[in-house]
Amino acid sequence: MNEPSSFWKGQEGRRSEKLNPISEPFYNALRVDCDHLTYTSPMKQLTLSPIKLLAGEVTLPGSKSLSNRALLLASLASGATTLTNLLRSEDTQAMVSAIRQLGVALELSHNGQHCHIQGNGGLFDTPANPEFSLGNAGTAIRPLTAILSLIPGEFVIDGDQYMRERPIAHLIDALRTLGARASYAGKDGC
Repeated sequence: MNEPSSFWKGQEGRRSEKLNPISEPFYNALRVDCDHLTYTSPMKQLTLSPIKLLAGEVTLPGSKSLSNRALLLASLASGATTLTNLLRSEDTQAMVSAIRQLGVALELSHNGQHCHIQGNGGLFDTPANPEFSLGNAGTAIRPLTAILSLIPGEFVIDGDQYMRERPIAHLIDALRTLGARASYAGKDGC
């Protein structure tokens, strides 16, 4: 039997390589050569020929980091913004809740991937409820903390038990350097 890294001559002298085996039957059944992939099972044989042309459109899932930045920027912008391909996640839901708490009107589609936002046209007014609970959404808590530092008032920005262990000192130090007053309710640096 050939070792997984060995080569043998395929049809018409083409070089072929066995793939690393998952199991002995799989090892004996799969062969890749320059022109096609062949898998043979005890019952059937499947041969995939090369594809000469592939056309179409692929939509990749959104990014929670980019989704949250886009939501916040659209909320600060003047006029209406429609965002598409948002990632539906706990982080983006936390940002949507915080933006609504800041008084921004937004409509989120049922699947959470599309959002129509009527921007505030600048910094937000001081919200009636100054306490923000953002769960474990690091992609929401950091940019939101920076924006809130520009708004008059005192705010409590909190997360879940895991967020309270994640470092945020670099952001707080930078905001303090710019004149913001910030303190830690729990462990310093987190």
